[in-house]
Amino acid sequence: MTLFPGSLNVHLATKFDWNDASLEPFKKIYSLIPYGGNRDICLIPCEIYKEEKDKIYGFAWATTNAANDFDYRVLEIITSVRLREVLRLSNGSVVTIDIPVPWKS
Repeated sequence: MTLFPGSLNVHLATKFDWNDASLEPFKKIYSLIPYGGNRDICLIPCEIYKEEKDKIYGFAWATTNAANDFDYRVLEIITSVRLREVLRLSNGSVVTIDIPVPWKS
């Protein structure tokens, strides 16, 4: 899957716990250091939508430092499409995020 430049930041009503045991089978940690980055990232597959029929597969991600924040409330979603355009979002739009979902090849 080719990821589209840009992402969507979603403000959550409650804390997202990257270290929840139920996420472990789905969470992958990648080092960006070999690619010129200076940290590791956590990646979890997800689906985001306004209506059930319009689900878009993507990934929630955070740096490992941010994932350990005790009050993590902004989830960054990356996909292969421009989410704001495809889902017709504006600031304050409400979306649903199913997380985790199975990894796709």
